[in-house]
Parts: sequence; structure tokens; C-alpha cells
Amino acid sequence: MKRLSRTVFAMMLFTVSHMASSQYGDIHVVSEMWPNFTHENGTGLYWDIVNSAYNEENILLEATTYARAFNQFEGDYADIMLGIYSSDIEDNKYLIRSENYIDVDYVAVCIRNGHKFPSVEELKAGVSAWVVDYGYNEIFDIRMFYEVEDRTKGLKMLAKGRVDFFIDALSEITSELDKDLELNAKISCQVFHEEPIYLAFHNNARGVSLKQKWDLRFSQLIANGELEKLFAKYNVAYPFLHTADAVK
Repeated sequence: MKRLSRTVFAMMLFTVSHMASSQYGDIHVVSEMWPNFTHENGTGLYWDIVNSAYNEENILLEATTYARAFNQFEGDYADIMLGIYSSDIEDNKYLIRSENYIDVDYVAVCIRNGHKFPSVEELKAGVSAWVVDYGYNEIFDIRMFYEVEDRTKGLKMLAKGRVDFFIDALSEITSELDKDLELNAKISCQVFHEEPIYLAFHNNARGVSLKQKWDLRFSQLIANGELEKLFAKYNVAYPFLHTADAVK
């Protein structure tokens, strides 16, 4: 994927300034755009958490596609990427993840109506589709798959019988199917797997410092109850029923 220049990226960012001077200068955080979680205008549950954790810093928030966000981050055009799985970066010595997961993805498998939901072995043996760079082949050891630019295309491939399964976070699938009742009538989905999602940082002095500050502040937000209030504000299920659950 072609990377845009820093100048172009800056035009697309939503800036949150908490004070005139910052320990880090501008902190550029990228993520896929998820309704209710990371909106392009800087609102959403995850953006609120980021702002609370780095409440004394100048934050540049950018919501885009997953592939573009990851390319920016991996190319060192962004300091932090929000919304990665451990498997996305575990073999990359230049990237590190937060100690705490920020939330849990309920990963769903969709089938055409009239077919049965697969076992793990059946999922491995079938042909699946998912959004570019989501890497479900590594999580489920799937050998035959297509990566699509958007969820609607993947769901339509499933409805037309071009693939056996479509895999994605249940919330994202539900959001797409709610927009297309005809497509919704042809497809059934159920949760197949739960996957923690993290923040990723660069494995250098700046990245390690940003990670340390995030880990400390995130733990404090759990301990003082502020994190639970943010989840309640957006009517999202709170994933940390016990403080010990926050570190995995």
C-alpha cells in the first residue's frame, strides 16, 4: 500500500491538545475507524481512553482503514497503533505491545443460511474471507483465504458462494448487515473465538517510554473506576470484571 506524505496525513488528523508543551511533542495514534470506538472526528470509546491515559500530552488521532493504519505505524509515520492482536506483531522485534489489552474482540464466523457452522478443522479446510491484514490465517491456521478491502465485499462473496466463511469481529459484521437487510437475510453468524486487542508501540526509546506511560495510566484507570465509567458511557460491555483480568 502506497504511503502518503506526512503533510497529507496531517490534514486528516484530529488533534487533542491538553497543554501548551508536551513531554513527547505530538503523539500520533492510528486505528481502523470503528463506529462507537474510533470515529474520524476524535470521538469514541477507545479515543476517550487514549485521551484519559495521555491527558497531559498533545494527541493526534487518526481513524482510517486497518491496512493504511498498520502501514503508517510500521513505516514509523505514527507512534502508536490501537487495535492489534498479539499475533500481528509477535514476530517483529521492532514493535512491542501494551501489557494490558484494551478490549476483547468477539470474532465471529459467518455462513450462508442452510449450511452448518464449522468445527475448527472444517474452518481450516474451507475457503474463508476477511478484511485485508487481519491475519485470521495465523490465529486459526487457515490455508485457503481471500483478503478483501471492505466487509461488504466479503459478505457478498459469502452470500454468492464464492467463499465458505467470512470472519470478522461480531460488532463490525452486525454493523454492516444492519445496513443491508437483503444480505442479512442470507447470512448467519456466531461468535467463534475471543481475541484480546492491544496497543502497539515502536521498540525504541520513545516507544518504550510511551508504552510505560500507557501501562501505568491504564492500570490506574482500571483501579480508580474511570475505565468502567467510559465503557458504560458508550454502552459497551466492560471486559475487566476483576482487576487481575486486565493483565494478559
